Amino acid sequence: MPVNRIESNRVLCIKKDLIELSNWIENIEGFNDELVYLKLIEAQIVKNNAIAMRILSFRRKNTLTMGAFCKYEQELKKELEYGQRNYDISRAKMHEKKREEFIKITRGFNRLKQIIYNQMVTRPFN
Repeated sequence: MPVNRIESNRVLCIKKDLIELSNWIENIEGFNDELVYLKLIEAQIVKNNAIAMRILSFRRKNTLTMGAFCKYEQELKKELEYGQRNYDISRAKMHEKKREEFIKITRGFNRLKQIIYNQMVTRPFN
């Protein structure tokens, strides 16, 4: 493959990864916004310390994931602008690991919401 075409493919793949990563970061920011409301629901309706701790734990995990994704975003931008490394299988695998992290945190958030909602529907109201 000609060098120009290799470079074009490298740039295209990195831009694709950046677009996907931007979507993940936006979702994680949304989780943070929703956590504010889930915390209020827990405090005002559910009133369960174990769930309050789960929310706090998830918020920490979410913050760490956001930090890791922002760092990864900076690495991709730097690679896009200055890098010379080909977009090869190792780079694709690294991005795939980040996708798995996103899926894992999304599933964790969905589980947390299910626990809270289950407490709401099974808790007797006065």
